[in-house]
Amino acid sequence: MPSALRELYADRALITRRDLRWSDDHMISAFEPLDEEAILDARRNLGFAVVPIATTDFGDLVYLRPGPAAGDEVYVTYHDGGDTEILADSVEAMDHANGPQSPRPSR
Repeated sequence: MPSALRELYADRALITRRDLRWSDDHMISAFEPLDEEAILDARRNLGFAVVPIATTDFGDLVYLRPGPAAGDEVYVTYHDGGDTEILADSVEAMDHANGPQSPRPSR
């Protein structure tokens, strides 16, 4: 597990918040627990092994790919079409470059 992920989850006030805007395009609805059950659920839903980090406001999973050959990228897979994209180059980049910010009021 990357040290940046451990540091992110050490911030209990942050990971227990809901509806955090990480960028103009992505809002984190909730952080996922880092436990075996969450990992198994994510594997069943996606069909491959991941380390789930969070769920977006649309129910899309935000995750890392596990294993020594995997990079540090943070991915999001969209449930409505199965497309996957890199959300951030790393947990550290996601944590420090993009946010989190409080939810923006609706206009």
